[in-house]
Amino acid sequence: GEGAGLNDGVRAGMLDLLAHLSLHHGRFLASAAATNLVISKNGSKSGSKAVRVAAVRLAAATVEGLHPRDRAVPEVQAEAYALFRQSAKEHGCVDTQAAGAALISAIARGGGSALWRDGCYYWEEALRLCSAHLSHPTQAVRDGYALALCDLSVAVSHEVLEDAINAEKRAAKKAALVRLRGGARGEVLQRTLVQPLVSAALRGAVPSCASLSLAWTSYVGWVAAKEGDSVLVELAVQVVQLCDAAASAKAQSDARAFAGMPPDTHLGEALASGELPHIQACALYILRSAVIEALTESSQKALLHQLVGLLVRPGCAVPTAVVALEGLSILMDVLGEVGEEEGGTLLEAAVMSQVRPSP
Repeated sequence: GEGAGLNDGVRAGMLDLLAHLSLHHGRFLASAAATNLVISKNGSKSGSKAVRVAAVRLAAATVEGLHPRDRAVPEVQAEAYALFRQSAKEHGCVDTQAAGAALISAIARGGGSALWRDGCYYWEEALRLCSAHLSHPTQAVRDGYALALCDLSVAVSHEVLEDAINAEKRAAKKAALVRLRGGARGEVLQRTLVQPLVSAALRGAVPSCASLSLAWTSYVGWVAAKEGDSVLVELAVQVVQLCDAAASAKAQSDARAFAGMPPDTHLGEALASGELPHIQACALYILRSAVIEALTESSQKALLHQLVGLLVRPGCAVPTAVVALEGLSILMDVLGEVGEEEGGTLLEAAVMSQVRPSP
């Protein structure tokens, strides 16, 4: 076997060397990719934690280093996915779990060939496994799986999924993949990043909120690079509307409590004013650190008008109004000045948001 007779530290070092070569020169070493996964599979059964972790890292580097359309990808990703599933369920080793998060991210970034093998089954399973780690006590694990959710969302837009749809012969499986592809910025984004963040914020799970906010900034960066400013402005509005989703969930919980039903426990720390501080903080962080700085000046002005539209909208929830006003403040600071007409509109919107009763 690989490294037979060597101590565990040397074996782990050899695996890390292979990982380095595969990550940086993988397209020239594609013929060895399948062998790397055999080595990873064997290493993952070692009694040494260092070797097990290095084995998962080797699998991630091998997947990352391959071109998404290399003929070795389907076999390599299928083996890598099995290793991810094993790593995600290894509750006794934090480092292995964190390496598993990097592995599923590599699979998703590489087109996700392994995710589209049986309709949406493996994508759905990966979504569940990643979501289950968002409350992990270790930051590296939380951050890794939150970022993996971002990568699972982005994978739905990859051309490899389109290839899988064209190749799929089973009608039901094909339809499931088509639905997934069609919901890239709708239902998929809701399930991967919106719902988990709203849920964490309403539970007051600050560590999970922090990890998911970082994942959101990664998603914003992908949109900025691939989709352009117009889509980014739309996404910024979606970020603000996270507060709408949270306010709606809070209202439903309050209604159940009022009706004598047990409410959701730890459903946020809403103030008497109706604010929801956790989701507001997350939305503002995403806007300030990722969205606004990625926009051109003209798109920043377009976002300014979109935020005004949210403020004057009938039934604007208090948390949404707070984030929209804070966003306007940031934008005006960035832009330096606004015209007299725009200033009047902003003032009117601000006044309206304060005097209109909240739903």
